Amino acid sequence: MNDIFRWRIEGTLTTRTPLHIGSGEPTERDDLRVSEEDQRAGEKAERAEIAAVAADHKGYPYLPGSVLKGNVRAWLAARGVRAELMDAVFGSEAQGGKAEFWDVPLAEPLAPHHPPPHWDGKRQTGVMPGVTLDRVTGAARHERLFYQEFVPPETAFRVTVTGLQLTEDEVALLLAGLEGFNASLPVTLGADTPDGMGRFTWALSSVRGMDASTLAAWLASPTLPMAEDALPELPRAVIERLKQMASARLGSCLLGPVLWARFTIHFDAPFVVNDPSVKQKNDEAPAYNPRTDHKDQVILPASALRGALRAQAERILRTLDGWVCYVDDPENACKPIQQVEEKGMLCLACQVFGAPGWRTPLTLSDFTRVPGTGHELTQEFVAIDRFTGGAAHKKKFEAHVIHSGSIVG
Repeated sequence: MNDIFRWRIEGTLTTRTPLHIGSGEPTERDDLRVSEEDQRAGEKAERAEIAAVAADHKGYPYLPGSVLKGNVRAWLAARGVRAELMDAVFGSEAQGGKAEFWDVPLAEPLAPHHPPPHWDGKRQTGVMPGVTLDRVTGAARHERLFYQEFVPPETAFRVTVTGLQLTEDEVALLLAGLEGFNASLPVTLGADTPDGMGRFTWALSSVRGMDASTLAAWLASPTLPMAEDALPELPRAVIERLKQMASARLGSCLLGPVLWARFTIHFDAPFVVNDPSVKQKNDEAPAYNPRTDHKDQVILPASALRGALRAQAERILRTLDGWVCYVDDPENACKPIQQVEEKGMLCLACQVFGAPGWRTPLTLSDFTRVPGTGHELTQEFVAIDRFTGGAAHKKKFEAHVIHSGSIVG
């Protein structure tokens, strides 16, 4: 097979978790507006600003080829692949790489069974809210509510990687890198990957190649299609051999020690992480409703759990008289990692949970409700007037909660 000079690898990446590859631009939703309480008196509520995903000329989300290439390369490099082989395939400062990673378009529009919040079929995206917490008071930080557009799970993208003068060992490296999306510590793409986002399932569709005889047949064709369309698929036996080479390469890549842990959290009281979109769609719904995933399962988002764990860790460190930075105080916050020499090191909480320029080593997943545990109920509340001690006028509200349930992640 060494006489093949043009290669083409095709396959499908399907999202397993929400994905956000940002465009750096804002977008809006007609049904998502800033609360009038946050506007000046008498001013109509405005549309909320949403961090948009990267979209192609059709308005659909896509995976930029540069993002795919960079993350596959970083994943392989972390596993100790030889630098010379990596540079030959992916390129270096001195030379371009042999592999060409095409932009990855949507395979086909998705019609989800359980549409995510603020679903837009034309953009094929939903919107998730987020808020940063004051880690001392435990309350939401002022003016830190934000919205992020995302691609839901089960969305498929068509991958094409081509290359000139690739050796079989180099093709095997590419296949190994793409197979990394299926690994236990996988290749990930986009934002918030430590919180479980940006995970995919990879499925190889075909490996094609052109040698001298194929080139001659193509040139002799009366219709002369595009060269990429004239590449014949390689025999299944050859593809299986290349996949075995890729598997052997993955097996030979050493990775440092990894700690895995699976937890179950039991609640003996009501539990809810609010999905505000339910109330926005239906004014008759309770004020608070559980956040759910694409399978309509109640979840505790990984980002919410991470925030609670970090806040508790910081309290413990302060109790032990350890140094912990204050993120709301510029004078006492850890500097970006590029400037860390000024303080000598990041505080222990930042080392574990992340800081500007420093990726957290701790990866969490969303916790989902254990089937058959707990029961749903609607609980009624009323706000108290702190001066009279009586019920505040027109401040009665309801919450749809899970009582005495369990979640696992």
